[in-house]
Amino acid sequence: MILFLIFYFLIFLYVPQHVPYYGDVLGWSEGVVVFSNYKGKRNERSYAGEKWECIEFVRRFLMNTRGITFDEIDHAYDILNLPSFQTLDGKKIPIDKTTNNPEKGDILVWDKDNKDMKNGHVAIVVSKDNGNLFIAEQNWENKDWEDRNYSRMIRIETEPHLIGLIKIKAIL
Repeated sequence: MILFLIFYFLIFLYVPQHVPYYGDVLGWSEGVVVFSNYKGKRNERSYAGEKWECIEFVRRFLMNTRGITFDEIDHAYDILNLPSFQTLDGKKIPIDKTTNNPEKGDILVWDKDNKDMKNGHVAIVVSKDNGNLFIAEQNWENKDWEDRNYSRMIRIETEPHLIGLIKIKAIL
């Protein structure tokens, strides 16, 4: 009996835990769901873009929380080339592009690299505390958010490929 319990315990330790797959819910932030795209289909679209890429999440987040969107872009880092965003009815919204003082609601933008981020990456700052940024994002790490409203915490000075951020000016 003791050998059985030891065997059972060892098997339990080495059995891989559930890995979220394409379409599984990883978390929520401000009422907007974040999906896994691990081993996902390509060229499948939602109303906000290619499922479940980082750009699709940022656009869907902005549409659902702020009533704004932005033009189609080929790569995440291309968001810095946009001159403005717009309301859902087409009114232009000015944006500020900077590298300083990220705040809640700002969009962080990473450049491409040769390993993990061939198209760059974008995320939303959901809170800030003592220089720590808590960000919501899709298509990164593929881990359950464990009842948090953010995927991970970063410090801006430790992100070598972070190339800028976008601040959305108030809607008039």
